[in-house]
Amino acid sequence: MTKSTDVSTKLDSYYIAGDILRINEEQFPSLARDANTPNTGIQSLTFDARIIFLDMPLVFDSAKLLLMAEKVIFTNRAAILFNALAPQLNGDGISIIADDVDLTSAKTRPFQFKTDNWEFLSDGSQRPWPSDHQRKIDVSSNHISASDPLLKEDMFKFFRNLTLDQKYGYAPGGLSLAPYILHVGDDVATQRYDNSFSTVVVWPDELSRRVDPTGAGYFWPESILCTSHKLGCGSSGF
Repeated sequence: MTKSTDVSTKLDSYYIAGDILRINEEQFPSLARDANTPNTGIQSLTFDARIIFLDMPLVFDSAKLLLMAEKVIFTNRAAILFNALAPQLNGDGISIIADDVDLTSAKTRPFQFKTDNWEFLSDGSQRPWPSDHQRKIDVSSNHISASDPLLKEDMFKFFRNLTLDQKYGYAPGGLSLAPYILHVGDDVATQRYDNSFSTVVVWPDELSRRVDPTGAGYFWPESILCTSHKLGCGSSGF
């Protein structure tokens, strides 16, 4: 795990890399929060692995969450929540860069947040969030598995239905589309995945450091490797 702190905002950024990351309450107890006690003080949280199992709710007041993996799997316990009144300065949201994203076992709405203050559509006293406090859903994947046929019929509506945005009407001028950056099975998805693998991700290096020099095998138990040490991979946390 690496940690850095933004000197201007005093918010922390964490980078956690591993071969197979099982993001659950046992492996990451410090992240186990309910909606009333979110994780705070986090600017960004990045998970970088060959395979990521998201198997718990991740609750933040506001944070940028990035999942980078060959395969990202959402279980029926996976959920992402942001409960601040508005995103932090420079925005928040979730980004996924993967070869494959498996949503077949996911909740109906694993993204339990709205992407803007859509109340302004029906309440004249409300306003959209300012441009420097935006929330984004950015997904680039060569393949996505899901049981809902809407994925193939209308990808924007499919992802919108995974959020709380589906409770609101559509904003004029394409504004409802603005929070969504979606590339599935296209050239951009392939390029972003290939670029991240060659220049960004570190899990292959972490894996190679743990190869037994005798050639007998690997050092870690089972299939889990987490470089966060006691940041969740054990009993301690942030």
